[in-house]
Amino acid sequence: PMPWAPVAPPLSIIAAYSDEQALKLFTQGIKHNGQPPLPPMPGYRFTEDEARAVIAYLRALPAAPPAAATR
Repeated sequence: PMPWAPVAPPLSIIAAYSDEQALKLFTQGIKHNGQPPLPPMPGYRFTEDEARAVIAYLRALPAAPPAAATR
């Protein structure tokens, strides 16, 4: 079994990426740190136009509220 993250990060994580870093993630499957995303995230291979549309959409979403503290 894969050691998947116990919780998913908010979609606003894209806010931490520059447009160039986000474009590299969505077109080449390489995160800002040079590593591929961990499962269950896919190895993205969007076209540049598709990636730019996804980036614009994600940047337009409102910020997620802080996650509730776990006990």
